[in-house]
Amino acid sequence: MYIKFVAKHHSKSGRFVCSLGAKHIDFWIPETVMNPQSCECGEQNQEVYTNEKTAGVSEYPLIASLIDGKTANVFCGATIIGKHHALTAASCMTGIDQFQISLLVGDHDMTSIGSDGDLASLIMITEVYIHPLFESSSFAYDLAIVEAHEVITFSSKVGPACLPFKHVYKDFVGDTIKVFGWGTAKFNDHPVSGNLHKSQLKVVPMKQCAETYKNEIDGNSLCTHLTKVNSCPVDSGGPLLWSDPSTGRLNVIGVVSNRFDCAKSMPSLHTRLATMTNLEWIKVILTGQYYCS
Repeated sequence: MYIKFVAKHHSKSGRFVCSLGAKHIDFWIPETVMNPQSCECGEQNQEVYTNEKTAGVSEYPLIASLIDGKTANVFCGATIIGKHHALTAASCMTGIDQFQISLLVGDHDMTSIGSDGDLASLIMITEVYIHPLFESSSFAYDLAIVEAHEVITFSSKVGPACLPFKHVYKDFVGDTIKVFGWGTAKFNDHPVSGNLHKSQLKVVPMKQCAETYKNEIDGNSLCTHLTKVNSCPVDSGGPLLWSDPSTGRLNVIGVVSNRFDCAKSMPSLHTRLATMTNLEWIKVILTGQYYCS
């Protein structure tokens, strides 16, 4: 057992109280090889039909979504990062019964969930890990990991993103990144689109977000501007994907928080994943599990 206590940098010294409990679960997660040398991650299927606005079926195997078991609706995006785990935003869990969430992988058309045949799989979520430094008022550390009841079966159509352990000191300013969604963002009340949409953002210096997000900027943020966008179907909790020029593999360097602005004149602020604090947190949650670094 590994227990780690993390305090906020600006917290005052003093006493604290924590509780530790155990629960019985009716499944067993087998130990798997962590970071195997032949780890396959960040794949993009180049041979599928696609266009500038809409992703092709299974073009991005790492894309997943969260389903509300009460309504059977998609409510947030997610990114597969392991055989039992997906990354999303902590703010996605606000007002949601965490015991009635499922993870949908391999699907493309959200007008009929599971319509993509054998590609789609709906898996019950048994645990939700909210980042211990998450603040709902400022959306600081807006990260969460969901744990699936069953193994996510990897194939050419479903697989994990690369985690950016090698890029924690890169600021990504000037680089173009990709965002995705069906329009399930918790902002601007945009309707859910049928197929998975994609857009491009450019990472810009944090000073461009300073005026709009005065009290929300920290070293855990990424500031972006839209470059190519046809509508605003971007999902809260979905990934910010950066293609490593040395490998061509897609790294999830951040998560879309609900501070996304569809107007080209306004910058957007996202949660940066590529920091030592956030990646250490992921390593703790995924201890003994398969993931690609």
